[in-house]
Amino acid sequence: MERAELIRTVTAKAVVIRLAGEIDQSNVGAIANRLDEATAAVPPPDLVILDLSEVSFLSAAGTREVRRFAARNARRGVRTRLVIEPAGIVHRILALLPPDSGLSTFDTVTHALCFGAG
Repeated sequence: MERAELIRTVTAKAVVIRLAGEIDQSNVGAIANRLDEATAAVPPPDLVILDLSEVSFLSAAGTREVRRFAARNARRGVRTRLVIEPAGIVHRILALLPPDSGLSTFDTVTHALCFGAG
């Protein structure tokens, strides 16, 4: 049973993917497939924003998939930015890991969209 919801929105600046719910070993494979489908054709400027602000649980498998997703995008020349709630569970989990220099994090989708603009 998949306990996570994925919503894809295309803006003029990026493909925004909002994940909500729980991401763990039981559903990470299905989520990985859905993430890849959602970003199969990313229009210029080749930016994906992965909004995890409504993720209520992120297991080690989910954390690995977030990083793998960003790495797959980078190999295709697509930048990935994460949106995480500053005091949320995802922030606390990612803070325990070594920093990923290729993965920027932001408090809101608006901040992620505006970073480096103009």
